[in-house]
Amino acid sequence: MYGKELTLADLEKVARKLKWCVPALTDAYVIGSGAVAALHPELPGELRFSVDFDFVPQNLPILYFDSMLVDRFIGAESEFRDTELVYADYATPATVRCTPPGWKERAHQIILPEGLVLHVLAVCDAAYNPLYAGRPKDIVWVRGLLGTAGGASCGQSPRCGGPGKSGAQHGTSPGANRPVRWGWRQPALSALGMRVPGAR
Repeated sequence: MYGKELTLADLEKVARKLKWCVPALTDAYVIGSGAVAALHPELPGELRFSVDFDFVPQNLPILYFDSMLVDRFIGAESEFRDTELVYADYATPATVRCTPPGWKERAHQIILPEGLVLHVLAVCDAAYNPLYAGRPKDIVWVRGLLGTAGGASCGQSPRCGGPGKSGAQHGTSPGANRPVRWGWRQPALSALGMRVPGAR
């Protein structure tokens, strides 16, 4: 069985391998459940369990050769996945087409010394893509997230007191701690029989 309860250390390890595969990559968004797991270790294990991290390149188009290298060395069928129980998905920008306005400003920034800046989506924004996908496992995950304290707030990144164990520097982009109203998502959630606590 592949997958595990993901951590920030896992994200940094996969991101370093991604940089090795695509040296010209300097900025990437981290989306999906992996983004939430990396920044919120306080969440229950079942909400942090995943098989991959989804990366969307910011400064580069997705090129065929780059995608082939990512797939070969850190993709779903790679030896890296067999060893680390997690892999990288090199996703297209279209993946974040349904993310609400302001998501870039709310992202949490992680700067790796190898020259790669990760922009990790805030919890409410990261939850929106699985909600849009609408697969049964996605609905279960979003329901579970909304049942936690972390799911009831948005844009609250963990405090980082300095360089992590891996030497990465963590910082919050402007506006990342700005409260976000959940009202724009309420119609979609209502269709699933859900309501965000305190939604306006």
